[in-house]
This record gives sequence, C-alpha cells and structure tokens, in this order.
Amino acid sequence: MPMSKSGQSNMNMNIQERSTNIVIVGGGISGLATALAIQKHNPSFGISNSNSNSNDNSNRARISTIHILEKSSEENFLSMTMGAGAQITPNALRALKYIMNNGDETLMNHVLRDGCTLEGSAFITPSTSPSSQPSTNNIMYMPDNTKQENNGLPQVFIRWSKLRHLLYSSLTTNSNTDTSTTSKQHPKIIIHTNTGKDIVGYKTHDNGHVSIMTKSGKELDLNECTNTDENKSDEQKEITSLLIAADGLSSTFRYLVNNNKMMLPSSSDVRKLGITDTGRISIKAVVPKELDSTKGYKPNHTYAYFGSNGGIGCFAGSAGDGYTYWAISIADEVDPITNEKTQFLSDIGIHQRNCNDEDEENSGDNLNEEECDVAYYQNVKDKLLEKLRKMEDVQNVQFVIDLIEATDPETIYKSRSKEAIDIGPDLMT
Repeated sequence: MPMSKSGQSNMNMNIQERSTNIVIVGGGISGLATALAIQKHNPSFGISNSNSNSNDNSNRARISTIHILEKSSEENFLSMTMGAGAQITPNALRALKYIMNNGDETLMNHVLRDGCTLEGSAFITPSTSPSSQPSTNNIMYMPDNTKQENNGLPQVFIRWSKLRHLLYSSLTTNSNTDTSTTSKQHPKIIIHTNTGKDIVGYKTHDNGHVSIMTKSGKELDLNECTNTDENKSDEQKEITSLLIAADGLSSTFRYLVNNNKMMLPSSSDVRKLGITDTGRISIKAVVPKELDSTKGYKPNHTYAYFGSNGGIGCFAGSAGDGYTYWAISIADEVDPITNEKTQFLSDIGIHQRNCNDEDEENSGDNLNEEECDVAYYQNVKDKLLEKLRKMEDVQNVQFVIDLIEATDPETIYKSRSKEAIDIGPDLMT
C-alpha cells in the first residue's frame, strides 16, 4: 500500500508544462538515501510555484513525485527489528551531510548519536588453553585511528533498521502552503510497499516516458496505485521520466544494463548471472544486549575470531542504543577424498522468511507462515550454538555464544555469502 511523504500541497502548474516523476526500485538504505538527496536538493530538483520567475533554475526538472517501490510489507518496512548491522565510514557520514543539502548535519548527527563510535578492534587468535574466556595473551587490540585521520569523523556501527528509520524520518513530511512567487516546493514522496517483486523490465516511449513492466506483461500503473490522478486530464498526469534501480545484489536492472536489454528472459533467472558464491554461509542478527564488561570486553570495540583453518569466523560489536551486532561465517566442508562439499545447515533445508533469506525458496513445511518462522529459525539458532560449543577453543568464541543465546530466533538472518563479479558496465570511453 502507498505511504505518502509529501512536502507540497495544491501544486500549481501549467498544463503545457507537464510534471514528471521519478521511480526508485528498492526501499532499502540506498533507495531512501537517493530519494532524500533528490528531495532535499530543492534548487536542482524541486518545483517552484507557477508564478515564479521563469528563469529560476529550480523549475527545470519539474519533478512532482518520487515513487519508491518496496517489495516488503508496510509492517516490515516500518519495523525496528528488520535487518542486522551497518558500518558507516567517514565518507558515508560526509554523504549523509551532503544529501541533506546546505551543510545540514542533522542526519549525520543522528547517526552519530544513535550508533556506536568505534574506538578499537580486538582480534582473538585460536588457542586450546583450558579457560572460561580468552586469555589476554591471545587477544590483539588495535586502536581505531579513523577519527584522527578524517578530521574528527569516526567509524560508526548502527542497526540497519535504525539507519533506514533515520533516512525515512528525514524525508519531508510537512506541507508547504506558501504560494508566494519565491516559494520552493519539495517533490512528494510516495512509498509503495508490497510492490516490485514481479518487475521484469521496462519500456521507453517517444515522449520520454518510461514504463515498468511486470511478469503479467502489463505496465505497472503508479497513477492507479496512488489514486492521485483521478481528476487530471492526460496532459496533466505525471509521467515517469527517470527510473533508478536500488534493488540489491540480485538486481533485475543490473542484468538489463550490463547486457543492453529491456526485458528479462522468461527461461531462467538471469539475475544470478555475474554473482559468485563464496563457499560460505552467513548468519547474523542484532540483540538488545551488550558484551559483558565484567569479562573484560571493552566498550566501543569490535571483537573478531578466525579459526586456524579458516573454516569459521565470528564477529561482534556494539550497534548503539544498547544493541550488539553479531555475525558468523562458516565455510563449506570439503571431503578430502571425494572433494564433495557439504553446506552447514543443509540438513534442515532452506526457507525464506520476510525477505530475510535472499534468493532462497520455501522449504515446503506444512506449517503456517508464523509457526514456520519460529520453528525454522529456532532450529538455525540451536544448530549454530551446537557447532560453536563443540569447538576445541570454545572459550574464544564465548563472546558470540552469549549473544546468540540472548537472540530472538525470528530476528536471525541466514544467507549464502555472495558477491557481484562486476559492479556495473564499463562506462569509460
């Protein structure tokens, strides 16, 4: 369902100057950040009152609306428990400042306030010495000098859901009813949840209009979705003149752009082409619990453990607001004789829940969706704890065991570790 984030009202425009809109596919961090940058850079993208000076450069684009297509439900989009953690570098903090325009540091300061400023990292080396916790002899501490090297800007860890909430909240919501000749009006933001899963391509028209095509062979009608153009003539209706893809690793539009095509073939899922499996499974979550300082764990530090054979890696660090992010990476086991690979958790099948397990299909359990979520992810949690507790140097991973034990199974994310071979097409001449 559409959710409106509007910064304008009673928009006046000449019929001859038909307004345009932008469609952003994907309502994650990159999609919302893009929408925010377009909306806030009003002098470049906004629409001024029709009585404004015709030489006003802000009227060139005539953008009326920014549509964001988000495949998850409205409940999940607004949820503060979705996603795991996000690392914000100094350059990303600068970007947050830039997209707000005119040196506005509000969004950047909110991230600094709600996240955790990293002061150092601790690396725990493998050891089999009997102990209830890592020995100080096998912990290597490294101070984080990012702040000193970047004019006071640090590295920040923050919950993914919190970062998305801050971006969403920064979109202009108050109506601007000023009709003076000097007023500027922000483009309206409309977020369409439960939308975009069936996109297979696009079509261009002679008038510059871009249509989004769905599996049914029909165009996605945004005017119909929002009911905003019921009383407008064809000349007055908005058209989509710019389509921006922010649809993640298995992007429909990455394939289309890389291969100079406009529609996905129906024979196979080519969105997986150009994506390589790293041979590891990743399991992660955020938990409302901090690392136990009574056991020697330092605040504002990340902790990492890597097994001697590279088979397992454990990571944890504060994500602000009393939350801690943890992640486990487990390599596929290879039979030394047959070279056959076995994936961790392959014995419990695969399951997709609330778009958390990208590109995995439902396991077909005869449980309803809610029961299947709890049962499956409780099983993931139990299997993971069992594996960690059987390690010879279990004391070295106790920091992450404590966090997993306190984790709600429904907040756990599990996926194969994948990466794109090429980020995009070579645009160099």
